[in-house]
Amino acid sequence: TLFRSRQIRKNFHNFVLLIDPVHESTADLINVAEMFLSNHIPLRIGLVFVVNDADDVDGLEDAGVALLRAFNYVAEEMDNYHAFQTVISVYNKVMPGDNLKVEHVISVLEKQYPYVEVSSILGSDSAYDQTDRKSTR
Repeated sequence: TLFRSRQIRKNFHNFVLLIDPVHESTADLINVAEMFLSNHIPLRIGLVFVVNDADDVDGLEDAGVALLRAFNYVAEEMDNYHAFQTVISVYNKVMPGDNLKVEHVISVLEKQYPYVEVSSILGSDSAYDQTDRKSTR
């Protein structure tokens, strides 16, 4: 029985989502991840955002980049749990059959963080850009 308890303790499962934030099926995938989280399923949830990585892309114009920068902002200011909750809040604004828009991200950020200038998070000179993209060039 000692062996079994160790095996159970080490038995972590990972649920990693590679998501294009503007794809119409992404909201459904986020809802599945939220279901696991809200039901306390012992699961590590990971999000990999697949977004446009061109240097001139701006989060004020590209919804995928906007969501990534919003996630990075909340993760840095709070933690990953709150960042994921922010992503859920953003997708709750998206109507079924619709795609994510920059306005969805902005409205959630303005509501949750009214004291922050949204353009400093989403804009072209954002400190919340993909840091690994900058280090590989």
